[in-house]
Amino acid sequence: MPVIAKSLTAPDVARITSPGTHAVGGVTGLCLQVTATGARSWLLRISVDRRRREFGLGAYPTVALAFARDQARALRQTIGGGVDPSFQRRAAAASSQASMSSALTFKACAEAFVGAELSAGRNARYVNNTLANLQRIAFPSLGALSVDAVTAEHVLGVIGPIWQERHATATKVRGSIEHIFEFAIAKGYLEAPNPARWADNLDKALAPPKVVRGTDHHAALPVDDLPAFMVDLRRMPGVAARALEFTVLTARRASDVREMKWSDVDLASSAWNISVVGAKGTSAIAIPLSKQAVHILQSQAQGAAHAYVFAAPRTGRTLSDMALTAVIRRMNAERREQGQRAWAGVDQATSTVVPNGFRTTFRTWASLHEEHAAVAVALLVRAPLTSQGSPAVQPLPAEAKMRTLSAWSRYCDPARCK
Repeated sequence: MPVIAKSLTAPDVARITSPGTHAVGGVTGLCLQVTATGARSWLLRISVDRRRREFGLGAYPTVALAFARDQARALRQTIGGGVDPSFQRRAAAASSQASMSSALTFKACAEAFVGAELSAGRNARYVNNTLANLQRIAFPSLGALSVDAVTAEHVLGVIGPIWQERHATATKVRGSIEHIFEFAIAKGYLEAPNPARWADNLDKALAPPKVVRGTDHHAALPVDDLPAFMVDLRRMPGVAARALEFTVLTARRASDVREMKWSDVDLASSAWNISVVGAKGTSAIAIPLSKQAVHILQSQAQGAAHAYVFAAPRTGRTLSDMALTAVIRRMNAERREQGQRAWAGVDQATSTVVPNGFRTTFRTWASLHEEHAAVAVALLVRAPLTSQGSPAVQPLPAEAKMRTLSAWSRYCDPARCK
């Protein structure tokens, strides 16, 4: 266990004059730093993303002990929520520059964009990872360019070299660049069209994603293993475990579940409305909820104080994109310790299942039941509006969707394994 420093009083701190870094207690990591010249200042030592970092909190005695402790507590709380303070400062500076400059660099625009995303409630670790990818891959060639000077050729220069070998990363970076330009267009920093858009632009120069990915699909659990998997999952505590259970029961994408808000839910009619963006605006598709799915929501609703149904307990924001995967990894770690077989994909015995793979499991289950096969396929497809404003897929009757999802939930019921 870490050594807890004795909590010093203001007179105790005033007597510290020897050069070095002295823990003053009261807040973990808070220190008084004394230089060889006798200058004294406050320092907070803390881990950010598993790296040791130091943050200055002002000079002593200009900043008093009590105020330094208040600052240290606030900073630790911010970092505990997944936010890097240095990133916050850069984002704030970029936003200020963006509001005053018509010749904005791509890097400044990117930092203003991710700052806006963070302020809007996006998961802090997701935002930090997005910025890290941009810093490593995009900024070396695009960072210093004026945002209105970046062309499709510039974007291809960033994405093209890694499109085949590191396709998943290339796809994420391309998407991030496209979102940054959408932000810039909305703010008036440049005019459309978006140089990073895929359709009728980059698709002319890069191989289609399906061709690059080949047959590399999400690892899906065999249908016969699902009830036993749900037994294991039901034992797992925590919000992420309940989110994963809800993901399985509704056969939705993990991102839909993580970003689900209470305003999207109608518990009285057992329905969940998912917003879908199409060519003519935003529509909504209604997903009926089985009794088991409603029970999970009711348990989450007890004492709920956040907008998101499956909010991260410490921050109230969305769970990270790895939170549900981490639940499966913990389950497999426990099974290995007990000498049991880990939950793995159908075709690859060593491939750990992932949350979105349960959509394939759902489709496989439905294919074994003629009355559910067509309904399941339609449930797995989003239904955005076409350019004429009509649904791209004809809506299914709510009764048919409810029958299929209820039958699926009964199949998933851990009680079947008892």
